[in-house]
Amino acid sequence: MDIVCPGCGQRYRIDDEKAPKEAYFKCQKCNETIRIASPATTSQPENTKTDDAQEDNEILPSDTMAALIYAHEPTMKNNIIGQLDRLGYTIREADDIRGLRERLKYNIYQVVIVAAEGTFQGKEEQDFFKDINSLLPDARRQTLVIYILPDGNRLDLLAAFSFGVDLLIRPADIPGLDKIIQDAHASKKTTYRIFQECKTKAGGGLFLAS
Repeated sequence: MDIVCPGCGQRYRIDDEKAPKEAYFKCQKCNETIRIASPATTSQPENTKTDDAQEDNEILPSDTMAALIYAHEPTMKNNIIGQLDRLGYTIREADDIRGLRERLKYNIYQVVIVAAEGTFQGKEEQDFFKDINSLLPDARRQTLVIYILPDGNRLDLLAAFSFGVDLLIRPADIPGLDKIIQDAHASKKTTYRIFQECKTKAGGGLFLAS
C-alpha cells in the first residue's frame, strides 16, 4: 500500500497485510497528519458526484459543470474530489491515462486534473496534454488543465506552458485547490475577454498572418 503525504508529497509504503483499517501518523518530512485507510474502508467524500460505473464514452448534458481527474494515490484522489465537490462539479475519474483520453472525446470538462506518478512527465501524459491542446479553441478556452507535480510551482507559468497545461501545483496545494480553481478560471476569462476586445478593435487585422 502506497501512502502519499498531502502536505509535501513524501511517499511511504506499508505492507497491505499489516495496514490498519484506519490510522493516522505524522509525516517525518513536514509533520502533516496523514490518514491511512485500508482499501476496504477507503471511501470518497459524502455527496460526491463521481460514478465509477459510468463508461468512458458517457455523454454528459451540455450544461454540466464537469471535472475530469486522474490520481493514482487514493488519499490524494479523495482530497481532490472533496475540493471539486465543494465547488459543485460533476466529477468523473479515469483509471489510467487511456481513460482520460477516451473521456475527453465525448465531453468538454471545465477542469481537468492529472497527478503525476513520478517527477517527470511520461509519454502517455504528454500525449494526453497534446489531445487537450488539439481541442477546438472554444473548447480549450473553457478547460482549465492542472498538473500536480512534487515540485510544481503555480506561479511558474512558463513551466506550465512547457508542459502544455494551464497550471502546475504541488500536492501541498491541494487543500486550497477550490480557491486556486476559482482564481484560475477568473483569470482565464479576463485574459480571453481582453483578447477578444483587442481583436474586435483591430478588426482582426493584427491577428492575421502576413
